[in-house]
Amino acid sequence: MIIAIDGGACTGKSTIAKLLAERMDYLHINSGMFFRQISWLMLSNNINADNYTLNLNKIKCILERYTFSSNSMTDKELKSQAVGDFGSILAQIPIVRKKVSDELHSVASQKNVIIDGRDIGTTEFPNADFKFYFIVDIQERAKRLAKERMYDETEENLRKCQDELLKRDYEDMHRKISPLRKASDVIEIDGTNMSINEIVNQLCKIICD
Repeated sequence: MIIAIDGGACTGKSTIAKLLAERMDYLHINSGMFFRQISWLMLSNNINADNYTLNLNKIKCILERYTFSSNSMTDKELKSQAVGDFGSILAQIPIVRKKVSDELHSVASQKNVIIDGRDIGTTEFPNADFKFYFIVDIQERAKRLAKERMYDETEENLRKCQDELLKRDYEDMHRKISPLRKASDVIEIDGTNMSINEIVNQLCKIICD
């Protein structure tokens, strides 16, 4: 079985997906981590946002050696802003997206999975057994991002986080390759005023009923 969870940044996709997978004894896959791992590898090989267009052959060679299960990066390394920002750029390169897609389908062909991302229920697995789309109020998302970055919850920091999230939303929704959008048969989940446990319980009920 394949359960797809899509949505913007800081909507709780990965947290909920991980807990839901534990509850159902499924494998959780955070597709964004694939791009972050590749981003980290590129940055470690001196490929960055300024020179990546000149290094497409080198990128291809690195991708040929990459597998999701062979990574050795720490969460701190993968969740840095630099890795995330460059990962968003790499996600628009066809050969990078194909590599991630191949890895996703390889894992999903062997196990029951819950996969979260931005194009899982639309591009990657349009025939997923269940498709969920998470939304959360932008102010709440800004608070979550500030907490993740360990910022003080000042008005200035929250505004900066909100601006960053709105920018990421726009870029995700308007990119040429696999933009963030709702599948026609998706189930929308508004997690603004719900606890993590309430959302997990709701998804379990929908899937198991």
